[in-house]
Amino acid sequence: MPKEFYCPDCGGTNLTVDAQCNWDVVEQEFVLDSFLDGYDFCNDCAEQVNGDWREVTDVKTLAKLAIHNADVIVKGDI
Repeated sequence: MPKEFYCPDCGGTNLTVDAQCNWDVVEQEFVLDSFLDGYDFCNDCAEQVNGDWREVTDVKTLAKLAIHNADVIVKGDI
């Protein structure tokens, strides 16, 4: 089951976290290396929080994930 990172205070998923990433010259994008210790910031309630993980149960979000995964498979076949 897919997961989402959320704010335990307000339930929002619009969080900012500190992380370290590395540039992948082949993929031409940054690749996550690790999360840095510290607080996360919830942009919905404008507070520092300790974000947490939960399973995605929202049907609309699950549909978006299914469409995205189907697109990735199709593009991979080209």
